Amino acid sequence: MNRECANQPGDNSRIKIECFSFVLAIFISFCSCILFGISKFTNETTCQSALDAQINPNDATSANLMRLPGIGRGKAEAIVSYRENRSKQNTGRAFCNCADLENVRGIGPKTTEKICEWLRFDF
Repeated sequence: MNRECANQPGDNSRIKIECFSFVLAIFISFCSCILFGISKFTNETTCQSALDAQINPNDATSANLMRLPGIGRGKAEAIVSYRENRSKQNTGRAFCNCADLENVRGIGPKTTEKICEWLRFDF
């Protein structure tokens, strides 16, 4: 009898381990896809709820302004700088409406359109 063709006692357990490893890899991949989808959904809702409160650009910090869509550190600091220069000149409130933000260098109509719904102008 040829020993190579005969079933050896370890063959069944090796096949079982390979099958188990394959099924485990598929299960882990599936769970990773589910978790990625959930985290993507959670991040969008978190960003949305972070902006539920409106921001007043007349007294907001640059960190708060950076929460607005399309406003990074540079634009936020430009808004604060513009506001501070206006207050030094005693010309009243720097921003009375969304259009006033277009006076800040680097902020145009497209940006103000994106952020206007998230702003309030208290006096």
